[in-house]
Amino acid sequence: MRKGKSAALKWHLLVALILLAGSFIVPQARADELNAIQAAIAAQDAKWVAGETSMSRLSLEERKMRLGARVSVVKDDDTFIPEPEARAATALPPAIDWRDNNGNWVTSVKDQYACGGCWAFSAAAALESLVLRTRRTPGVNVDLSEQVMISCSGAGSCRFGGSQSEAAAFLKLTGLPLDSCYGFQGMDTPCGDACPGWQSSAHKIAQWSWVNAYGRPASVSAIKNALYTYGPLVTMFNVFNDFHNYTGGIYSHVAGDEEGLHSVLLVGYNDGEGGYFIVKNSWGDYWGESGFFRIAYSQVANEVEFGAETIAYMPLLPKIALSPGSLNFGAVKTGGSSNGKTVTIRNSGKGELALGALGITGTNQSEFSQSDNCGGFVASASSCAVTVSASPRAPYGNKTAKLQVPSNDANKPTSSVTLVANASPPKIVVVPGSINFGAVTGSNTRTLNVRNTGVSDLTVSSVVKTGPGAAYFTLTGSVAIIAPREQGELQITFTPDSKTVRAASLEITSDDPAKKGRPVVVRLSGKGK
Repeated sequence: MRKGKSAALKWHLLVALILLAGSFIVPQARADELNAIQAAIAAQDAKWVAGETSMSRLSLEERKMRLGARVSVVKDDDTFIPEPEARAATALPPAIDWRDNNGNWVTSVKDQYACGGCWAFSAAAALESLVLRTRRTPGVNVDLSEQVMISCSGAGSCRFGGSQSEAAAFLKLTGLPLDSCYGFQGMDTPCGDACPGWQSSAHKIAQWSWVNAYGRPASVSAIKNALYTYGPLVTMFNVFNDFHNYTGGIYSHVAGDEEGLHSVLLVGYNDGEGGYFIVKNSWGDYWGESGFFRIAYSQVANEVEFGAETIAYMPLLPKIALSPGSLNFGAVKTGGSSNGKTVTIRNSGKGELALGALGITGTNQSEFSQSDNCGGFVASASSCAVTVSASPRAPYGNKTAKLQVPSNDANKPTSSVTLVANASPPKIVVVPGSINFGAVTGSNTRTLNVRNTGVSDLTVSSVVKTGPGAAYFTLTGSVAIIAPREQGELQITFTPDSKTVRAASLEITSDDPAKKGRPVVVRLSGKGK
């Protein structure tokens, strides 16, 4: 059974609250240390502010427990993103911040506590941002399981730290489930405590590449270009003890000793104020600038070695297919609605297919409707159905539109299905076409059938007797509106007054467009015996 928050993690939370409350006396040595850092900031005209923080209150050993990045080993089959000097110099915008780039693509800040799992937190944070970008759902706080990375990946641990490249390899091979599957424990715990079958719901990456590997000179332009092109990046730097006192501004190292390597998430850059990167940390949102910090470009090429290891993740790609490519509803009752027809959306790619808002466009878009049953996403090798109906209105004739399906398939950002329906008119047929009563004694009644062989309702606007003998023919019955494939009846009674042949006509006018307003004429005749 999956464990909840461990007792150790609860203890860490309690300690953090106590520290934040300031309910202890800061040792004189730490006060002196802070004073020295503040003096160095002033002397070097640095652009950041140092103060007492949740990290500065800790002992040296406790601080080191909140680092944990290890230098990765570059393998022969690893890929590097080429240095794009021309583009970096001419085509990049002066600033980008993935927290506010047509939406927020960065998830909330977390706290690794006394676990050397910064490498796991930065990897999970980069994958969370990639999920948001792939799904096109900014502002959604996707929360993936750092504990699965720590307990199941083999890329590292809380106690001994971990490797950014090995974490990336795990994300490509296996991936991470949601945090609800295995919440952060704050320590090394068994992989078997994760929820059963978590691999089937894990989010993965398609590939990863080095922007820079440790031991190779890092490039500000390469990091900026990769950040612009691929989104938030996993990166590493050397932490000096002055950094723990950071409370805001643009950090640059001014004093103190190196304490260890730290892995973080790079989320933005800005060429103003001498140039700086924007970074998401994993020390809680009560540290730094609500859990983030800014660091000067100058810290790439000095002892801080910011960006010493920087990795970009590439998403698994979806592939959309719609079937059928067109729907023909045939003849549909004008003013009515057809039966629904199904459009199947298939994802034959390896990445999750994210669907935008489905819509109907085109000349007669208001005469078609759709019901999206996909829920916004289609898993790899899966499909879902959309139901489309036609409700054509007058005037009669063919109606056309398109079902538009936007998605995150880069090759088909918008797919469509052609929709056709015929607003079919009514059709009047009168049987018989004429009535000859012959020689009649007294009177005789015949039935006239007015049929609608069309698809839409037939409206009979008038039935009129005309001709010199009209008075000898009596009409009963009503045929005002006749439904499709139905008929109405009129009774015609002939009452002759002599053996003289009497003749008249019955004119039936309807909205059958084929008649163009002309009546159907039924000839009537008869005589007395």
